Amino acid sequence: MIGAGLPMVQCLDIFAKQSENKTFGDTIRDVKSNIEIGSNLFDALRKHPQIRLTAFIAIWSMQANLEEHKMLFYKDLAGYIEKALALKKKLNRLWPILDLLFLLFLLLWHF
Repeated sequence: MIGAGLPMVQCLDIFAKQSENKTFGDTIRDVKSNIEIGSNLFDALRKHPQIRLTAFIAIWSMQANLEEHKMLFYKDLAGYIEKALALKKKLNRLWPILDLLFLLFLLLWHF
């Protein structure tokens, strides 16, 4: 969800609503409200040691997923740049030939 551009507070709200465990949902809502009043995520989670490990694992997996998407993006970008450079190299070799053909065409057309 965070990778899709949703704010963390909205993600926590969705996460709390989708939770099947009422106590866990209430705890996530409390974490969300603490973040809304200015606490950072880790300070808000520190107040709830019963979910801290679960939350850290969830956050780590979201971060790992985001890093995986970044790596795929950079790989695609590198492939695009390699193709663009190869095309540029081919065009640079082709220009002198096109110039000569155009010059030959002008010379033949003129006479």
